[in-house]
Amino acid sequence: MIARRQGANPTSVRPAVRRPGRRLLRLVLPAVVAVMLAPSAEAQRVTAGAHYALAQYAEQGASLRFAGGGPAAQASVQWRRFGLHVAAARLSFEPHDGNVQAEGFNATQRDLRLRVRATPLVSVEAGFVDRDVEPLHAAQSFASLRLGALVAFPLHIGSELAVRAAYLGGSRFSGGGSAPFGVEIGMHVGYAPWSDRLRFTGDLEFQRLDRRTETGGGELAAPIQSAIARVGFMVAW
Repeated sequence: MIARRQGANPTSVRPAVRRPGRRLLRLVLPAVVAVMLAPSAEAQRVTAGAHYALAQYAEQGASLRFAGGGPAAQASVQWRRFGLHVAAARLSFEPHDGNVQAEGFNATQRDLRLRVRATPLVSVEAGFVDRDVEPLHAAQSFASLRLGALVAFPLHIGSELAVRAAYLGGSRFSGGGSAPFGVEIGMHVGYAPWSDRLRFTGDLEFQRLDRRTETGGGELAAPIQSAIARVGFMVAW
C-alpha cells in the first residue's frame, strides 16, 4: 500500500515543477566541455571525479523516512577568481525501518554553482538544485535556486577543508505548495597523498525546505529534508 503525502496531489504531473536550472544547465555544459578541451592556461584548473553517495530523505518531519545510495559525479572549472561547479547523483531510496506503508523510489539530483572568490578564503556562490523522483507520487520532485557562501581552509600540504551555507529560494514542488524558507549546509574535505592531480574527497550536505501546502482546513506544514554523504576521488589537470 502506498502512503499518500499530505498536501500532495497523486495525479500531479512532472511539468507542474518549473525547472529554471535545466535551461541554464543546457547553456553552461557546452561551455564547460569547451574549457576542458581547451589548452591549459596557468590560471585555469579543471577537475572531475567519481563518487559513491549515501543518502537519507524525510518528508513531514520524521513520519516518512527513507535511506539509500548510488553513484555520483562532479566536475569543476576554476579560472582566476571564478569557478563553475556541476554535480549529479542517481540515488535509490527504500523506506526506513521497513515501513510497509511507504514506497521506494529513485531520485536524480543535479547541482550547479557559480562561485566568485571574494577573499583568499571566502567565495560567494549562486546556482540551483534540481531533483527528479520516480515514481512521481512516491516523494516530492523539486527545483530551487541557491545563494550562499563558502569558506575554504588550507590545512597541511595536500589537504583542505571547506564549509558552505546557502539559502534555497523560489522552490517548486511536484505536489504543489511553496517553501518560504530553505537552507543548505555542507562540508568538504580533500587529501592528495601523492600528487596534487589526484585527490581523495569527502562531502557532506544537508538540505531542509519548509514546504507548506493549502488544504481545506488551512495551511499545512509538510517539511522536506535530506542528507547526502559522498566519498570518492577527483582528478585535476
